[in-house]
Amino acid sequence: MAKRVSMKGRGLEAVYGAFDAAPVRRPAGIDTYPQPGPPEQQHDDPALFKATFYLDRDTIELLEHLWLDERRSGRRGRSKSALVRAAIHLLAENVRR
Repeated sequence: MAKRVSMKGRGLEAVYGAFDAAPVRRPAGIDTYPQPGPPEQQHDDPALFKATFYLDRDTIELLEHLWLDERRSGRRGRSKSALVRAAIHLLAENVRR
């Protein structure tokens, strides 16, 4: 008896055979995978970088409450990232004094 051929990594090809997808044509200048939220709020500064910081539960809840208070008061354009940037700038000003 011949050894069985491995199906690992073949996906649907193993069941339906080879599949040649039609080329996808997209108009130039349109973001294929847009970020959630309006673009003007997500990318208000082109020099922003993504960073990861670890916060305790109380700090995260405080950030959530601040963000919700901003939204309730009608300032919907401020993101959590904008709030954190403002807090860091305020802290830096206080340290310099």
